[in-house]
Amino acid sequence: MIATLHRDDRGGINETNFEVLMIVVRGKTYSTTMDAAAELGVSTKTMRQYILKGIIPQPPEIQYGVRTLRHFPPEYMDAVRKSLDSYRRERRQERAG
Repeated sequence: MIATLHRDDRGGINETNFEVLMIVVRGKTYSTTMDAAAELGVSTKTMRQYILKGIIPQPPEIQYGVRTLRHFPPEYMDAVRKSLDSYRRERRQERAG
């Protein structure tokens, strides 16, 4: 499926469909940050912030020429969901208590 990205009237980006932007390296397919973010229902910026702040673990990396690419395999995404559930639960308790 292909997504249509557009800016709303407040400058935000909206996605009307789920877009898969997987990359292929040496015949193997890898999910991108955008794929992982869409799967979790967050923006790519939020996904990067979660990684930077240590809310979710660092994703595995692959070398592609001189570039190092992050990829998001299913087992990593399972761990991310658990980390996010725990983080969100803690945040709710902090706000309630």
